[in-house]
Amino acid sequence: MNKRAEWTLLQTGTILGGIMVAFLIIFIVLRVTSQTSAEASFLAKDTSLLVDSMLGVPGEIQIGYPHEFTIGRLTNAYLVLNKSSLSVYLSEPKPNSTSMHKYYFVPREDVKIIDEQIIISTLYFVKDQNLSVSNTPLKKEVK
Repeated sequence: MNKRAEWTLLQTGTILGGIMVAFLIIFIVLRVTSQTSAEASFLAKDTSLLVDSMLGVPGEIQIGYPHEFTIGRLTNAYLVLNKSSLSVYLSEPKPNSTSMHKYYFVPREDVKIIDEQIIISTLYFVKDQNLSVSNTPLKKEVK
């Protein structure tokens, strides 16, 4: 039996396995840290802070979040507003699905939050007795 040939085969297999693992790790890192993922995370955090601020303001308020700030590379992305959180999905959310880009805000008892799921374009946040988000302004814009 030739021990040297067996050892070389084992060494070659180890090197090939290491290369495959390295490519797998690089693929996972690139997928998780993509520009789209970073923009979705930023949008979720920014809009949840916006909602938190709106809930702290007395009276009625409407804020437009312009198209050029929301889209970037987020085509066909969805924004979901719930009772105490805001999520961004990179594709249409399925029932009971979770988002990697979810941020929480402090809800108020006197303002009802309307659950919404909308495609991301220009976003309008409106607070009167309720807080809602839509793609069209609900009230005439004041300049």
